[in-house]
Amino acid sequence: MPPLFGRLLALGAILTGTILAGCAPTATAQFFTNQNVALRSGQGEDASVVAWLPPSTPLVPAGQVDSHGRAAWKVETPMGTGWVYSNFIDMRLADSDLQP
Repeated sequence: MPPLFGRLLALGAILTGTILAGCAPTATAQFFTNQNVALRSGQGEDASVVAWLPPSTPLVPAGQVDSHGRAAWKVETPMGTGWVYSNFIDMRLADSDLQP
């Protein structure tokens, strides 16, 4: 059995058991930078740089727009609030063994 199929089968069994038990599963998503990236004052690449964020900087999403065909996220960080393109953001589930 392929590994992905096995994971999907296990997830289906967990969800089925949870639904039948009458409660819903929950997981908390954590967002962070995946490389050095500029935190910008606006959505465009011409916006001024608020701060440089190192890899693994925690992010709290505060909004999203599509900027010139690229998704940009307004985020809150320990270094301030600004905009980061989605290709510089990774996510993991904090309350789960399943990782993207």
